Amino acid sequence: MKNYPAFGIILLAILISSCTGKSSQESAVQENLVSEKDTLHASPILYQIALPVDMIQIFEKAGIRYNKDIPNPVSKADEYTQSGLAAINLGIYGIDLGYIKLFGDPQAALKYFNAIHKLATQLGIPEEYLAVSRERFEQNISNKDSLSRFINDVYKSSDEYLKKAGRPEAASLIVMGGWIESLYITCQAWLKQNQTDLLTRRISSQKYTLNSLISLLSNYAGEPDVSQYLLMLKILKKSFDKVNILYPQGKVDLDTINKVILSEEYKIDVDENTIREIATLITNMRQELVD
Repeated sequence: MKNYPAFGIILLAILISSCTGKSSQESAVQENLVSEKDTLHASPILYQIALPVDMIQIFEKAGIRYNKDIPNPVSKADEYTQSGLAAINLGIYGIDLGYIKLFGDPQAALKYFNAIHKLATQLGIPEEYLAVSRERFEQNISNKDSLSRFINDVYKSSDEYLKKAGRPEAASLIVMGGWIESLYITCQAWLKQNQTDLLTRRISSQKYTLNSLISLLSNYAGEPDVSQYLLMLKILKKSFDKVNILYPQGKVDLDTINKVILSEEYKIDVDENTIREIATLITNMRQELVD
């Protein structure tokens, strides 16, 4: 079992339910059962939101190729003067920095570091909360492990400060921005590179993660910065509802600590049009958030 960073529990602990009775995820799993004679895939399904470093591993395993036009241009960082957009695009730039890290472009990485630092400062996060200074970042820019730690440190520090400052809704928007950018990159690879079974499963499995993200943002539905984006996610959910993830009877378990659905086998029932629909919606949503 993969152990997720402690920050994954702090920032991304999107609880399914702490009450008695079944959670929405548990109900979904129990309702989607198939007979063992069907052809199934063998792999766990995550329903937590992955950190940027986790997404780098997903991109790498899926064979996603580098496209310099994918990341949100750093020149736009000056445009995000509204708090909600600053938080969202801090999350987006975090994923972009991870994407760039995978393909070893240190000069581009430095530019994205500067954009992240700028937005963090704009959100009122004090310099001392950012674990790595510009000087240290530049010294270690070619060290992939060091860069990975920096990316996670920025997310962790931002989350810690915003919650202490009584602004947990801003922390949730950073999470949302990172999730949207991750799915956007994956969908672009599916559309433009190859429609492999692996990429189809990566996209489809985000059905449960989206439910978790909606649950997180619903805690702050009364906040103007959140309500409009929550509506976008609910529209996207209608398309993801067409995705069926099917499990063999008696072979499903939920690990609510690591946010993983455990099954030796599962089958994803989704057609090409649904994936295209999801890809179109996430592309339009992402465009609205970065422009």
